[in-house]
Amino acid sequence: SRLICVLSFVGVDLCGQQTSLSSRSMKMDRHGSTLPRRRGGTANPLADRSGGRTADRRLVEEAPMKTLRFETQPLAGYTVVEVGAYLAVPLVGQHLRQLGARVIAIERPSSARGAEEEAAWRPETTAELRSGKHVLEIDFTTEAGVLSARKLIYEQADVVIENFRPGALQQFGLDAQTCCAAKPDLVYLSMPGFASADAALAKVPAWESVVLAVSGVFRDMGVNRQLMGVPASYSPLPLASAYASVLAALGVLAALYRRERTGQGEMLEVPLASALLDTLVHNSMDFDCPERYLSQRQRAVLAARSGQPKEPLHYEEVQELMDPFYNHYRCSDGRPFYLVAPSHIRHQLRALQVLGLDEEACALGVPTAQPYASSDEADANVHGLGAGQVGDDWAPKLRALMRRAFLNNTAFEWEKLFGEAGVPGAAHRTTTEWLQSTHAVDSGLSVLDGRGRVRPGPPVWVFEEVSLSGEADREEPARKRPDVALTCEGSRGRLPDREPKPALGSSGSTAPASSASSCASFGGDSDNSGCALLEGVRILDLANVIAGPTIGTMLARFGADVTKLDAPTPMYSPDTTVIYGLATNKGKRSALIDIKDDAGRVAFEALVARSDLVVVNCTTECLARLGLCPARLRQLNPRAILVRFDAWGGPNEGKGKRAQHLGYDDNVQAAMGIMNRFGGGLGRIEEHAHVGTIDVMAGAGGALAAVAALLHRERRGPRGGGTIVARASLASLGQVLQFPFCCGDLRSLEEEAALAATSAGRECRGEHALLRCYEAADGEWLLLVASMAPLCGDALAKLAEAHPALAEATAEARLADGADDDCSLDAHLAAALSRVFRGTLAAKGADATIEERLSADKWSDLLLAAGVPAVRLRSIEEVRRANVQEAMDLCDGPSFQFVTDHVHPIGGPVTMFAPCSIRPRSQGAMRMSLTASPKYGDHTVEILREVGIDPEPLLARGVAATGWSSEYLPGFRARVQPREPQQPRSAGASRGRRMLAVSDWLDRCSTSPRPRSERATERGACARNGLAMTS
Repeated sequence: SRLICVLSFVGVDLCGQQTSLSSRSMKMDRHGSTLPRRRGGTANPLADRSGGRTADRRLVEEAPMKTLRFETQPLAGYTVVEVGAYLAVPLVGQHLRQLGARVIAIERPSSARGAEEEAAWRPETTAELRSGKHVLEIDFTTEAGVLSARKLIYEQADVVIENFRPGALQQFGLDAQTCCAAKPDLVYLSMPGFASADAALAKVPAWESVVLAVSGVFRDMGVNRQLMGVPASYSPLPLASAYASVLAALGVLAALYRRERTGQGEMLEVPLASALLDTLVHNSMDFDCPERYLSQRQRAVLAARSGQPKEPLHYEEVQELMDPFYNHYRCSDGRPFYLVAPSHIRHQLRALQVLGLDEEACALGVPTAQPYASSDEADANVHGLGAGQVGDDWAPKLRALMRRAFLNNTAFEWEKLFGEAGVPGAAHRTTTEWLQSTHAVDSGLSVLDGRGRVRPGPPVWVFEEVSLSGEADREEPARKRPDVALTCEGSRGRLPDREPKPALGSSGSTAPASSASSCASFGGDSDNSGCALLEGVRILDLANVIAGPTIGTMLARFGADVTKLDAPTPMYSPDTTVIYGLATNKGKRSALIDIKDDAGRVAFEALVARSDLVVVNCTTECLARLGLCPARLRQLNPRAILVRFDAWGGPNEGKGKRAQHLGYDDNVQAAMGIMNRFGGGLGRIEEHAHVGTIDVMAGAGGALAAVAALLHRERRGPRGGGTIVARASLASLGQVLQFPFCCGDLRSLEEEAALAATSAGRECRGEHALLRCYEAADGEWLLLVASMAPLCGDALAKLAEAHPALAEATAEARLADGADDDCSLDAHLAAALSRVFRGTLAAKGADATIEERLSADKWSDLLLAAGVPAVRLRSIEEVRRANVQEAMDLCDGPSFQFVTDHVHPIGGPVTMFAPCSIRPRSQGAMRMSLTASPKYGDHTVEILREVGIDPEPLLARGVAATGWSSEYLPGFRARVQPREPQQPRSAGASRGRRMLAVSDWLDRCSTSPRPRSERATERGACARNGLAMTS
C-alpha cells in the first residue's frame, strides 16, 4: 500500500500509465526524450499534493520493495548568465546546469578578436561545454549588445559568472559593483587568472599554462622527476581551471544558500592561481617534519640538495625506492597494476593474503609497527606493517616477493580480487579505455550515445531516498514555496519569457521563520554584513584520509561549526591522520569516541540528532555496517542530510562492478588514464606528481554537493519527502580534471591518447613550439605561450618583431631541410627557439642591438612588452617564500598568500597556503581565520558534556579518549609552547548549529563487534607471528 501511495504521488497510476502532464510542464532532454519539467518551487512529490505543480525530481530507481530514489534538481528555477571563454567559466556553468539551473551562455561574434583562436581550441570540448545551455551571441562593442546583456542580467539573472580581465567589463557597466548595486540579490562571480588586487600579476595574460608556470607546478612535478633530473615538466591537465571551477561553483551555491534565507546577494572572486595552490595545499606546506615520516625517495632528494650530488636516476631505479605497498606491479598481461595500501595494517594484511604471500611475509619477520610511539620510546618500531613505510631493510624483500606474485594474473583479474577483498588497487588504463569500461558506463560516470561519442557524467548529484518500510516517513508542517518555472534549455537565439520569481517576504517566500541564533533572522533590508554564508549549519562528517575531511574544512570556511570525531584507536598511521590532517582538519574540533560501544553509540546518535549534514566517505556496504543508512538517519533526525563520498561511485547509484571497491586518489589516476598520459604510455606510467591531485578538488566537490543538498532542503521545506543524499566521488571529480580528454568522438580521443603516449612523459616540454618551456641562458626556464594553435601566423609575426634573434629562428625553421609538413616545421621551430633562448643562436645584421644571452626574467619582460605571453617557471618553494604574510587578505591581497602559525599545536611553526581562493566581498561572509587543526581528542570531554554524557566512565573504559599519543605528531618534539585548546562551551552557548566530523573507524565497522577480550587475544597471536591486525 505504501508503494501504491508513493507511485501515485509521483504521477504513476495503477495501470502503469503516467498521468497526464500539461505541455508547459514538459521539456526535451539533450537526447530528445520527454521528461517532466523540474520547477524550482516544488522539490518533492510527497511535499505538495495540491496546486498542480510538477515536482523538480523524478523517479530514478526502485530498489526491490525497500526504497525509492528520486533525482533532484536543487537549482531548478535559477537562471545563470555565463560570460566566459575557454574552460573555467563554461565548466562552472556546466556544474550549475547539471544541478538544475538554466544557463544562458553569451558568446562573442565570430568576427570578434580572439574568436577564431577560441573556435580552433578543442571544438569537441567547447561543444560539450555549451551542451544544454541557451547560447546567445552578443557583441559588446555595440551599444545594442551592451544594452541587451544588461537587460538580460537585470531582468533574469540570479547568478552571473565571467572571466574577463579585471576591469574590462567596467566600461560596459557590466562589472560586479555596477550589477550588484542595481540588483542587490544578484550573485556575481568573477574568475580572473590572477587576483584583481595583485599588482604584480593582474596584467599578465592568464592562460592556463601561464598560471601553472607562475604557481610552481611545472618545476615541482614530484620527487620522481627530481630524482630523474628533470628540471621542467609540462602537463596537459588543466589543473587551474578544473580546480577553480569546483571551488567557484561551491562559492556560488553557498551564496545562494544565504540568499534563500536573507535575500542578500554576493560578489565573489575566484582567481585561478589562488584556487590552484589552495587545492595543492599539501605540496606547499612547510614544517620541520621528522625523518621517520620521509620516504626513501624524499630522503634521496634532500641528500642531493644538501651537497651530496648524484647522477640522475633512471625510471627503473626510482621504482626501487618506492614502498612495496605503494607501488606499480607488472602483471601477466604486461599491464601495470597500482597497489596503494600504506599506513593501514588491515589493507596490507589483506593484500598479502590476496597475493598468497601471508606465510612468506611472516617468515621474513617483517615487524609490526608502533607508528604512534612518542619521541621518548626510542626502541619502538616506527616502520613495518601498519606504518607509512615498511622500512628500508624490509622493502626490497617484500617488493621482490610481490613482483613475482603479480605475474600470476592479469591486471584486471587482480583488480577484481583486490576490490572484493577491500584493498585499494587499480589496473592502469588509457583514458579511452576508462570511458568505455563496464564500470564507468554502468555507473553513469561515462555516457556513450551509441554513435561513437562520449561525455563525462556529472561531478556531483543529489537525490532523495524514500523508505517503503514505514520506519522513516515522519512529516513536519508544510511551508509555502515560490512558484518558479524553468524555460527551455539547449536552444539558440531569442530567449522565451521567464515567469517571475516571488520576492522574499511575499506569500511565496522561501525564507524560514526567523531565529535569533541564525542569520535567517536578518531581514531583507537589514545589515547582513556579518552573516557568514553557512552561518548556523551543523555537519556530522564521518571521513578520513584527504578528500573526505576536506569536505568539512571547506564548509568551515563559510561559517559552519565543525567537530571531528574519530575512534579511540586510530585506523591509519600518523603519516595519514596527522600530517594530512594539518590541512584537512583546520577549523574543526576533535573528539575520540567508540561508536560501536553502547555508550559511545548514544553520544554518536545525539550528535546526529543535532546535525544538518552527516558526511561519510565509504561504500554503501560500509554505511550499513555503521548502522547509518538513509532510513536510519531519518529516524534519528528527519532534517539531516547524508553526504556520502566514495572512490568509484557514479550517478547511477549502486551500479557498476567497482561500486563497493575502495580506492584512493592514486588508484583513480591509474584507472582513468592520468598516469598513462603523464608518464608517456603504459610502459612508463607515473603519478601526476602532486599530493592530492584529485583529492582536494574532490573534497571541494563533496562540499559542493553538500551545499546543493542544503539549498534543496531549504527550498523544499520541512514537510515529508525522504532523506536527502548528496553524492560525489573521486572518479566523478577526476573526470573534471581531464575534462577536455573525456568528451567527443571516441576514435579521435583514442588517436590523441596514442599521440600523447609518444609525445608526453618526462621529456615533454609543451604542446608545440609556440606553447612550450625553454631553458634560458641563466639556467632558468621560460614558458612561451605565443599561441594556443601551432604555427599561428600572427604569433610568428609578433615573435619576429619582439627580437631579431627570434626573427632569425623563424626564418631558419622555414628553410630547414625536411620542414615540408607542419609537424616537421614545428619541430624545427622548437629547436631554433631553444637555441635562441639559450643564447647559442645570435641575430644577424645591424639591428641586433640587444644582448642575446638573456636571463629567463629578461626574456619574459621583453616578450610581455611585445604582447607575447611568456613567464619564468617558478618553484612552489620560491612562491611560498616570496608570499608569506601576517594574515590572509581576501579583499586586497595578492593571488598567493601563505601564513605562518608560530604557535601551532604541533609545537613548532607551520607555514601553509591561506584559504584565499574564494573571495566574497561582503564583510563576514567567510571566516578570515580558521583555527589550527587540533590534536586528536582535544575536545572529547567538551563534546560529551554538550550531549549530556559524563565523560569520566567512558574515558575509564576506553570508550572515549583524549589522544592517540602524548605528542601532536608522534616523534615531533615541541619547540614552542602551543596555544591552549579551545575552552569548553555549553551546547547553547554557540551561535547557530554545529558541524561534526566523524572519521577513522568506518572500514573497521562490522555487523556484530567482537568482545574486547577476543580482539586482544587475536592481536597478541598476530604479534607473536610477526604480523598484526587492528581491533
